[in-house]
Amino acid sequence: MAGQQNLPLSLGLDQEPLRRGAWNRPPIVRLDLGLNTIDLDPVAGVSSIRRARLRNYGNGDMRVEEVKALADSSHIGLGRDGRNFNNGDRVHMRRNLGAQQDDHAGHMIAAGIGGTNERINLVPMHRMLNNNEGLNGGQHLLHRFANTEDYARQWLAGEQPGEIRQVSFRTRAIYPDNQVMRPSQILWKAKLKLNGETVETHRGGMDNNGNPGFVGPPPQ
Repeated sequence: MAGQQNLPLSLGLDQEPLRRGAWNRPPIVRLDLGLNTIDLDPVAGVSSIRRARLRNYGNGDMRVEEVKALADSSHIGLGRDGRNFNNGDRVHMRRNLGAQQDDHAGHMIAAGIGGTNERINLVPMHRMLNNNEGLNGGQHLLHRFANTEDYARQWLAGEQPGEIRQVSFRTRAIYPDNQVMRPSQILWKAKLKLNGETVETHRGGMDNNGNPGFVGPPPQ
């Protein structure tokens, strides 16, 4: 990790490259050293993220450990243009987070259900895990993460008059130890809600190395 000084980190969520102007000028978030929790209010038509857990190492070194969201139909497809990342995000992944050749800047909360393009929502994620993209082209039938994201989006899109559909989505990045910046596993849990009641729960986990056969323990 870069630098030796242990300095607090200030996250300007309305400033490049952390934000593209979607938030209505939220406050600067000052992170202490170690594990931090940021609570946010989901904004209709803007962002579904409500909580992020981040580990701050000082001098701008930070990794994402968990992101939670509460999405509704106003969040569908918001991030489809959000895949056009500032090149600084990609450089950050390579230089500071140990991104590998087959990694994407992967959303912990999917762009299609209101996950933002902030670094609080991005980790180095193998392309197979992120986009259901096989190493030799095509798709892996055993892939689950992108399938769960797509299913959640379709659930929200099916909202009928008189219904309130929501998805509570939680994604955890698992690391081998406190010094590694690239996650080794991704775990997720999605609760589909109808008028406030959970009607379906989807959960799973995968190695962050392109291995489609791993299904890990779900977040509790």
